[in-house]
Amino acid sequence: SRDHSSGMINMQLTKRDYMPKILVVDDEKCHEDLITQRFTQKEFLHNHEFIFALNGLKALELINTHPDIEIALLDINMPEVDGLTLLKKIKEINPLIRSIMLSAYGDMPNIRAAMNRGAYDFLNKPIDLKDLEMTIKKTIEEVSKLKNIMKNNRKVNPSEHE
Repeated sequence: SRDHSSGMINMQLTKRDYMPKILVVDDEKCHEDLITQRFTQKEFLHNHEFIFALNGLKALELINTHPDIEIALLDINMPEVDGLTLLKKIKEINPLIRSIMLSAYGDMPNIRAAMNRGAYDFLNKPIDLKDLEMTIKKTIEEVSKLKNIMKNNRKVNPSEHE
């Protein structure tokens, strides 16, 4: 049997060990503390775990080693690899990851560039925690729907199309 995944991550390999993750990529360490304090006990996270990277290079490393990342919160303005470049690379590695862009610069060119590169949503910094919570909830629901569609497609079409 041939592998048609072409780099895409096989989501059914580690179902027992699978714990969905939300990757937060921001060069400001204070956001890690803020998000950890605010969201670790939230019911809506359904066992999601937050993991953090202070730059785009570390984020790429985490994406390649954690196939269970479902959502990425990406700061646009970071050293080394900026959020827009990281968004493009994430789409190449795993197009199923839903990316939410964060930027202190709520300007239209960055918003348009992020959306054109496949961002799921866009939030301004400083982060409004209520808005972030609603956005994460909405994104978890979207990912859940997508996973159900994929699961149902596998049931309907268990073999390759001929």
